[in-house]
Amino acid sequence: MRFASKIDRWVIAVLGLPLVSSVIGAATSGVPLIWLVPALLTAAILPLLLWTDYEVTASDLRIRCGFFRTTVPLDALLAVRPSRSPLSSPALSLDRLDVQHRGGHVLISPRDREGFIAELRQRVPGVPIDGLPGGTVGNAGGSSNTLVVVLVLASLAVALTVVVGVTVGGSRPPIVEIGPGRVTVRNALATASFAPAEVVSVSLEERWPNVGRRLYGFAGGGSLRGRFRVDGLGDGYVFAERDRPFVLIRTGDSFVLIGFHDATRTRRIYDDLRKLTAR
Repeated sequence: MRFASKIDRWVIAVLGLPLVSSVIGAATSGVPLIWLVPALLTAAILPLLLWTDYEVTASDLRIRCGFFRTTVPLDALLAVRPSRSPLSSPALSLDRLDVQHRGGHVLISPRDREGFIAELRQRVPGVPIDGLPGGTVGNAGGSSNTLVVVLVLASLAVALTVVVGVTVGGSRPPIVEIGPGRVTVRNALATASFAPAEVVSVSLEERWPNVGRRLYGFAGGGSLRGRFRVDGLGDGYVFAERDRPFVLIRTGDSFVLIGFHDATRTRRIYDDLRKLTAR
C-alpha cells in the first residue's frame, strides 16, 4: 500500500524560492539560454513534490523522494516513533515518523499517519510504535540527505543564474531607440531616457575619459553598461566599449555615452542624433 508524503507550506517556500529567483534572473538577463536554469530547477524540484511517498509491501518499506529510492526490509525494523526532527530526509513535513531499523534510521512523513502505522502493525505486529527499547541507533546516511542536496544545488543554480545573467545580459550591446519625442538607450541592467529638448550637445569622441566609480551596472571585458562617475562629466550613463569611438550626449546635469564595437554603427547613431537635435 502506498502513502503520499504530507507537505508543509515552508517546504514549498524553501523549494520555490530558488525557482522564483532563477526565473527573475533569467527574465532580467534578456538571454534566452539562461531559461535553462529555471527549467533544470523545475525538473529537480517538481519530482520531489509529486513523487515523495512510502510503499509498504509484504516484505519491504519502499521510500521514494523524487528520483531517489530507499528500501528498508520489514524484518529489519526495530521501532517507529513520532518525531519533529528538522534533519534533512525524504519527508516534506516536520510531522514525521522516525523509522528505526538495523541499518540506522530514516525520517518519513506520511500524510495518512494512522493508516501507515496500521499497515505496519499488520505487516510486522511485533515492532514497537512509540519507542525503542534500549540502546541508540546511528544515522543511516544516504537517503536522509535528499533535500540538503537539492537545496544546495538550487542555491548554486540561483547564484549561477545571477552571475551568468548579469555577465551575459550586461555585456550585450545597448538598444538605442531614437524617436521625435524621446531617445531611450537601454540594456538588461540600465536605461537612460531623455527628450531632444534636454540635449545640450552631441559629439563624436575618439579619446576615452577616465571612468571612475561604477554606481550600478556592468563593467567587464572592455564593456561598460550602467551608471558611472566619469572625470569631467560627473554621474551619467555609459553604454560603450572601452577604447572605441563613442557618442557623447550632454543633457544639462548629466550625460549619456554610447558606443559599439562597430565604429560605423556608432557614427550612424551620432548622425541620427545630430539630425534630431538640430530641429
